[in-house]
Amino acid sequence: MFSLRTKINISFISIVLIIGIISVLVGIYFINEGVIKQAREKVSTDLNSAREIYKREINSLKDLIRLTSERFYIKDALIKNDIPKLISEMVKI
Repeated sequence: MFSLRTKINISFISIVLIIGIISVLVGIYFINEGVIKQAREKVSTDLNSAREIYKREINSLKDLIRLTSERFYIKDALIKNDIPKLISEMVKI
């Protein structure tokens, strides 16, 4: 029905198309895997950075609270139960 030349051309084109489709699919798979891996690494890095910033802020607040509580006028106001004095000092801080 088809000539030998047509059969060879159809076979050659079919092989090229199949190999091309397989190559495209493999390429898409590897590109997606690379993108997903990079996204995971970026999220992990960002979360670690956020954690460190959060820890630093918490430590800063701890130091501020500790240093504030050690001030003599704060201690005196607490011992004497002088709430207005305590409030005025805390507002200054």
